[in-house]
Formats: sequence, structure tokens, C-alpha cells
Amino acid sequence: MASLMKIDFWQSNPISYFAIFSLFFLMCLGLGYPTLNRFYPPDLNQLSDTVLYFNIVENGFSNITADEYGRSTRFFTTGLARLVYLVAPTIGTWDKTSFSMLVANSCFVSAIACLTYFMAIKFSLNAQTGLIACFLLLLNFQTTNIFLAGLVEAGFCLMILLFSILSYYGRYFLLPMIAFLGVLSKEVFLPFLITYSFCFILFVCYEEKKLVWPAIISFVSSCVIGIACFLYLKFLAFGSVINPMEHAENLRKGIPPVFSDPFGTLFRFSYVFIWLFPLALPGLKNIPRKFIFPIIGSLVPLIILGTIASISGNGYARVTFTVIGPILCIAAAANIQQLISKRFTN
Repeated sequence: MASLMKIDFWQSNPISYFAIFSLFFLMCLGLGYPTLNRFYPPDLNQLSDTVLYFNIVENGFSNITADEYGRSTRFFTTGLARLVYLVAPTIGTWDKTSFSMLVANSCFVSAIACLTYFMAIKFSLNAQTGLIACFLLLLNFQTTNIFLAGLVEAGFCLMILLFSILSYYGRYFLLPMIAFLGVLSKEVFLPFLITYSFCFILFVCYEEKKLVWPAIISFVSSCVIGIACFLYLKFLAFGSVINPMEHAENLRKGIPPVFSDPFGTLFRFSYVFIWLFPLALPGLKNIPRKFIFPIIGSLVPLIILGTIASISGNGYARVTFTVIGPILCIAAAANIQQLISKRFTN
């Protein structure tokens, strides 16, 4: 265990990556099992998005339908699931499409857990804290009920975390590629991308007291690629170029529940955060400001867009956890580790 504490994020033994990823992958298959033999996601109104996702997995990209929410062009998760669908055999009574989505999402959640583990080590120099953070992530309401339920949030979360880590470590040359994949995962990656880029550049330039041109060039390029990808996806779905602002305005669906039913919204939001926020807040001091400031700043436009689209409390919880969930799990794990250390010290 002591040797694990010295692991460097970029120079770790590949075998360690594979072993930890495999462990988390098997756990995710178990957590997502209900979609295989207990219920069929497209049959549930609460998981209506999966109707379009399953259509892509079963029929490929040749039959793209127009959808006002952009769900029919979320090709990142569904694309990987499509590959699994083409090669996977029929296993007993398991639904083949559900199995393909579960394999794809299990890969993404496992990757998120691995990145969470290594970032926890990088921030706290403590392997135990990293493992606690991973288990907090895997056992969260969001993971079992959203990430592993036939939706595309797991791939979206992975792209956000990857983009944040690469930015933090100055791997700017990789950001345009992640921006492209991020918009493919979910079109709302675009407002995240633009806001995160602004916040990160602002923070870095203020910290270094000068313009950091490699970062500026990379982030501007990433935003341009993200916008181009968004416009092309909308063209595929609607046959014409869609203005992103008009697209956001078209999502407006009456009075948002946060105003018409504030208590219900808060109750549904609490499913995910009623225990995570109290545990995480004391531990946020362990997260570098350079890492956490742009992520929190990028959450603002997503919350605004969600309010425009009249999402419920669970919708707010979904977008909030997708953006900052792994960071909160690291902070909560650091707090738990400190509480345990104090308990045994006393």
C-alpha cells in the first residue's frame, strides 16, 4: 500500500491501471444488472431518453431523427454501445441492447473511478483516501440510477473530468480532441466548455500575472471545434444549421419546477447530495483552487440551461453530480480519512 502512495498520475505502471479498471468494471456490471433482466429502460417514462439511444445502438447512425433536445445525436456512448451490440452474443434472457449500453457505461464509470482514485492520490498523497473516494462515487444514487441505467451521462462526466485533468496538468494539445468527443457525448458539453475555458484562462493568467498563450490558443481552438461539432450534429438532425441560442430558447417549457414546486425540487435534489455535501465541504480545502474554480464556474450555465428547460430536482442533481461529483467524492473521502485518523489518534 505504501508504494501506491507514490504513484504518479502520468507515470504509473500500466498494469496498475488495468487491474483497478477491471475491478471497477466488474463492480459496475453488477450495479447495472437491473437493466438486463429487471426492467427495460425505454419502457419507463422517467428514462424516455433511452428510446432514442437504444435506436442508435440497434440501427446505427443511418436513421437520425430530429429531436428538440438533441438526444438523437449523442453518438459517443451510443457509438461504443453500437460496437458492442454488433459483436456481443445473445446471453440468456438479457436484452442485447441494454447489455451493450451497460458495457459501454461500465467502461466510462470505471474510467471515472480510476481518474478519481489517481487524482485523490495526487491531491492527498493517500491511497486509502483514493479508494474511499471511488466507493463513494460507485455507491452514489446517481451512479446506479443514471450512469448505469442506459443513459449517456457517464460518458459526459468522463469527458468533463478528462478535460479538467488535462487542463490542470497543462496538456493543452489534447484539449481540442476532448472537446470534440465531449460535444459528441452530450451537446450541453458546449456551454461547459466555453465557461470552463473562460474561468481557467482567467485563473491562470491572474495567478501567473501574464497571458498564458498556449492555454489561450488551445482553449479557443477547443471552443471553435466544439461549436463546429454542435452545428454539424444539429444539421444532421434537422437538415439545417441551428443557432445554439435559439436551440436553448426552444427548450423553454413553462414555469420551471424550481419556482412552481421548490420543496419537491429540493427533495429530489437531496437524493444525491443530502449526505455528500456535508461530508465534502470540509474536505474541499484539499482540492487545489486551480482545479476546482473552473469546474464550479462551468456549472453555472448548465444550471441556467436546466432551469430554462424546466428540469426537476433530480435533473439538477444529475447535472451537478456529472460536473462536480468526482471532486466532491474526493473531498468527502479526504474528510472521512481525517475523521478516522483523529478518532484513532485520540
